[in-house]
Amino acid sequence: MISESAHWHFVFPEYSLMGTLIALYFKHINTSVPILHRPTFETNVGEGLHLRDRYFGAVVLLVCALGSRYTDDPRTLPEGYPNRHAAGYMWFEQVPWLRKSLLESPCLYEVQLYALASFYLLSTSSPQAAWTTCGVALRFCQALGVHRKNSRRKAADGQHWKRVFWSLIIADRIYSSFMGRACCIQSEDIDIDLPAECDDEYWDTGDPSTSFKQPPGKPSQMAYMTCLAQLSEILAFALRNLYSTKKYLTLVGHTGPDWERQMVSDLDSALNKWLDSVPDFLRWDPNREDPQFFEQSCSLYCIFYHTQIQIHRQFISKKSPLMFTSLAICTNAARSCSRLFSLMIRRGAIVSIPQHMILAFTAGVVLLMNIWGGKKTGLVNDPVHEMSDVQACLDFLKIMESGFSIILCPSIESVVADLDYCHSDG
Repeated sequence: MISESAHWHFVFPEYSLMGTLIALYFKHINTSVPILHRPTFETNVGEGLHLRDRYFGAVVLLVCALGSRYTDDPRTLPEGYPNRHAAGYMWFEQVPWLRKSLLESPCLYEVQLYALASFYLLSTSSPQAAWTTCGVALRFCQALGVHRKNSRRKAADGQHWKRVFWSLIIADRIYSSFMGRACCIQSEDIDIDLPAECDDEYWDTGDPSTSFKQPPGKPSQMAYMTCLAQLSEILAFALRNLYSTKKYLTLVGHTGPDWERQMVSDLDSALNKWLDSVPDFLRWDPNREDPQFFEQSCSLYCIFYHTQIQIHRQFISKKSPLMFTSLAICTNAARSCSRLFSLMIRRGAIVSIPQHMILAFTAGVVLLMNIWGGKKTGLVNDPVHEMSDVQACLDFLKIMESGFSIILCPSIESVVADLDYCHSDG
């Protein structure tokens, strides 16, 4: 990926700014996408590894680029580009995207930088590139056998790999659902364990009997990743079995009039079991005081509602015995998602990651479809009240669009304008 030449040279932010950007990255992103282990990363930066190792240097550049999304500091803007959407780009663009040799084995830092790059790309005007970049990183992982159990890796090394690998797997499944594409790796090809439910500070306690063990009674922030990975498994299964080609469906025996009904029933049951498995400190509670667990709970339930919509949405636009049930489920999921975004705004606790923009857009579109077809279905009793949920999605998108380059509001606003025109005409 990065040239083998000894002449590689990166321009990093000035030291004080770099520390601020790193802190912002870990505050806003790593809690939702725990790719990096903060103590290890900060130790490496403090020792100047980014000045000696080209791959780790690229990781630092991308962390700074991502952290730039969460500050108004003008030093994060490229010269001549005052728009906030360009924040951090001068660090992102320094990372070369071609290797001099394809024969070199990937290293941990190279996989990490691809994972970080995919996350950065999702917030740009070309979010589809995130799916491709994520796929490259997963191929690197497969080439190294990271997707398989390996007892020979040291504990810390194994946890680093597990974090980045599972972050990529989850991202690949979510990105694939956004873009209508196949996942890079299927679930049956993976047998590596999930990362330890152990917070960063308990990795290395100096005592082998307590290292990598969360203190009893203290909830772990990494439990979120376990829940999200399990939820993404259901999402991936739905994508493969409801949106595959007819050839695949025939090969696996998904034929006949009743298989869709049974598949949807099984997926709904899996979602209900997942809900029951969520630990108390991550269950949805609009009054939860702990800001970390509130934000993680918001993210989990956003993806949960998105998964519900993905399971049922293809049945709301075609003649099917599932149509009315699926429309009701999609509408309720979209409404719940909308109200969750509204609560984030009221509490001033917006989980500002680009995935949520696409989730808000999807929820808004589903709600508009329900309003548009309300006269036929009889599911819309109060269009004005329903439109307030659409407005909540728009409000959330407008806030997010101030910092990210994905512009989705105009698409929803144009449909809202058409609806207003139709209602005014009677």
